[in-house]
Amino acid sequence: MIDHKGMIHAAKQVTVFLTDKPGELARAFAALADANVNIRALSGNPKAGDHGTVRFVPDDVDAAVKALTPVVLAVRVADVLIIQMPDRPRALLEVTERLASASVNIEYVYGSVTDPGLPSSAVFKVSDPEAGLKALAGM
Repeated sequence: MIDHKGMIHAAKQVTVFLTDKPGELARAFAALADANVNIRALSGNPKAGDHGTVRFVPDDVDAAVKALTPVVLAVRVADVLIIQMPDRPRALLEVTERLASASVNIEYVYGSVTDPGLPSSAVFKVSDPEAGLKALAGM
């Protein structure tokens, strides 16, 4: 069982589509910095055709969208779950089994680790965030 109460919550993720050329990601990050937006989680994705995508969870989604809209090809917002897990075997298994038992599909996941022994965080894009929160309640 995950032993970090209150460490599972819903959030908004921003996906940006960038032209595949040097400096485009820096330009997007500059727009976010100028808007005083902090990035809490980040995932880069392989390019598709002539563009790349970057997903991130900002501290202020409205400010992020406003700052990025003029400087990137497109911006999309999605609901995600952020789950903090202990640094031990089976932690991720417990999360995924609970989601599967509730028939919640995991569309993709990305995460990070810190120092050994400290909790890690993962961002889950799931088919039904509300059902996912219910399935993970009490962990």
